[in-house]
Amino acid sequence: MTSIRTKLLAWILPLIFISLGAYFTVSRISINGAMTELAYHDASELAERYAAKLESTLIPTVTIAKIEGKAFESLRDVGATDRKAGTGLLTSWLKDNGFIYGLWVVFEPNAWDGHDKAFANREGFDSSGRFRPYVYREGTTITYTTCDDSDTGDYYQNIRKNPKLQLLEPYLDTVNSQTGEQVLMTSVGLPLKDEAGNFIGAAGCDITLTTFKDLVSDFSLYKTGFATIVSTGGSYIVNPVPELVMKNLKEVDSPAGYERFSGAVAGKAGSVADFYPPLKRTLYRVYAPVSFPGTDQRYVFIANVPLDEILAAPALLLRTEAISFLAILIVLTLLVVLIANRISRPIRSLTERLAVIATGDLTSDITVSGRDETARMAEEMNKLTSAFNGMIKAIKGSTCKLSFVGTDLATDMDETAKAVRNINTSIESMHGLVGTERNDVARTSESVSRITEEMDAFGRLIEEDRNGVALSSSAIEEMIANVASVTRTIDQVEEKTEGLIEASVKGRDTYEKTADLIRKVARESETLLETNEIISQVANQTNLLAMNAAIEAAHAGAAGRGFSVVADEIRKLSETTAAQADESERNIREIMGYISGIVASSDEQGSAFGEIAMDIDRVGNMVAEVKSAMTEQNEGSQQIIEAIKKIKEVTQSIQESAERIRDENEQIRVRVGDLSASSEKIGGSMVEIGTGTAGIAGAVERINGTSIANREAIEKVIEETGRFKTRGSEGCT
Repeated sequence: MTSIRTKLLAWILPLIFISLGAYFTVSRISINGAMTELAYHDASELAERYAAKLESTLIPTVTIAKIEGKAFESLRDVGATDRKAGTGLLTSWLKDNGFIYGLWVVFEPNAWDGHDKAFANREGFDSSGRFRPYVYREGTTITYTTCDDSDTGDYYQNIRKNPKLQLLEPYLDTVNSQTGEQVLMTSVGLPLKDEAGNFIGAAGCDITLTTFKDLVSDFSLYKTGFATIVSTGGSYIVNPVPELVMKNLKEVDSPAGYERFSGAVAGKAGSVADFYPPLKRTLYRVYAPVSFPGTDQRYVFIANVPLDEILAAPALLLRTEAISFLAILIVLTLLVVLIANRISRPIRSLTERLAVIATGDLTSDITVSGRDETARMAEEMNKLTSAFNGMIKAIKGSTCKLSFVGTDLATDMDETAKAVRNINTSIESMHGLVGTERNDVARTSESVSRITEEMDAFGRLIEEDRNGVALSSSAIEEMIANVASVTRTIDQVEEKTEGLIEASVKGRDTYEKTADLIRKVARESETLLETNEIISQVANQTNLLAMNAAIEAAHAGAAGRGFSVVADEIRKLSETTAAQADESERNIREIMGYISGIVASSDEQGSAFGEIAMDIDRVGNMVAEVKSAMTEQNEGSQQIIEAIKKIKEVTQSIQESAERIRDENEQIRVRVGDLSASSEKIGGSMVEIGTGTAGIAGAVERINGTSIANREAIEKVIEETGRFKTRGSEGCT
């Protein structure tokens, strides 16, 4: 037979295992997804930040190129076409802007001053005499030469074919003629036009792309994350693997990676997580477009992170949670085993005591501890044992007395038999009639006595039954009172649950108001970015105006020196304003990133509020189910009370009938006594007449046999009741 403890463990432990297992599985999926998504978000945000930084470095280059082109167009338009002064202007700009490697201007034949032939083969000019100066840095020295390759160079021919601001593909150029050192460079060029809008040449500036490498040198993402920069045409500009620099991305990246790159060139950021052939590792890569101001050309900044490093943090957290899960599982298992032992121990003790009672030992009680149902059962069992103990003691006492009476009766009957035999000869004539009569009287008397004893026993049983019914009625009434108490408690729990539901609804309303305020702050922050962009544009325009003012002041000569100082101060102020605008933009973007994180957290809180509301609803449903069950229990208990009342009424009716039967039996006993007296008179007559003694002798012999059988039956009863051990004296007195 399966014990209660085993059944409890068999039901509760699997439920605990299944519940905790389901929680761990859901938690593992949620944590892994959330942390991976957070890592992807961080990589994307970092890529956008560095892309913005790269864009900010290109703005001054574009500004210088535009100022250069505008200045030479203005000088040509006003006739200030002194070639030496123009070259000096380029040299001055190069000195003032250390991030520029070189400045160049190329005019179409005779488009500058119409005197190309006069300058043919002169110092600083080739055989064409065209005005196409190029000033550049060689070490710490600024060197001058001519752009004699402009007829074939992409930097000029591309602009000539497509006259608009352009950013050329990166190329290697020698920066030190003595050492042969080459540096990766690019050029920004724009067309020069006359007042009629005709193409007359191009101007531009060269920058080394080592600046880009310096800008991303502090890039850090996880342990080995790195940054790469790719040109519009797909050439690697910055890559931690030197062999890949100037190689085309399409040749080394995966098809999915090239697809994301193409999207970024078109202005759409993207990401991919797949195998990266050059490093033979699976990387998560974010492709962020780097816009080139004033053009539709874009470089692409790529943030690269090994996928195994992204997944390492969730894996560590999941291992920690798994250890916690096992610890909780062990604690709950021990707790369930302890509870099962606490529940089964008193029941096992009760079972063992009942087994002892079944052997006939009524001398000890069951130990009662606590006030639960098991303790109540033990108390009732002690009462039942006590009742059995009293009944067995009463039976033992009665059988002892019957044994003594039987012995005396047997002795008396022996003496009577001897006397009857002495007079048997004198009463032989009346033996048949008197013997028959006395036998009938004796049997009738015996039957009446047995009926009386049975009715007495029946009366005692009815009395015990009434007591048992009364006890059952009291126990059930107490149970009904407990059910009512539990029902009241459930009503209170139901009220508290309703209050909790109201509090949950209020909390969710408060959360939604807070979330709306956060989103409003996010929208307002975007307007700050727009305002900052306007400030930056104003600063760039002011700088351009300051350059133009400086050019005009130079034309004015000594009279324009004061104006030149003011223009220079305005230019410095505009540069400071532009730098501050860049710093403000970075700060605003960081703040917007924090606000985005808060919005995401508030969304998670909203989901948590929803789950809490669902849990509260489930608790309310369970409380309603328990309340319904308690109502049904109360109705069933009332039906039991009604049934017990009917049992009481029937028992009372039976007891009254037994009393009537007992009274009638008493009357019969009196009549039998009268009949016995008549028989005695007849016996006296028989003695006087000396007849019938033979019948009396036979009756005596039969009575003697009956007394012997009665004594054997009494001894059997004594033997059976002797199996029971009772409290108190057990000897016959």
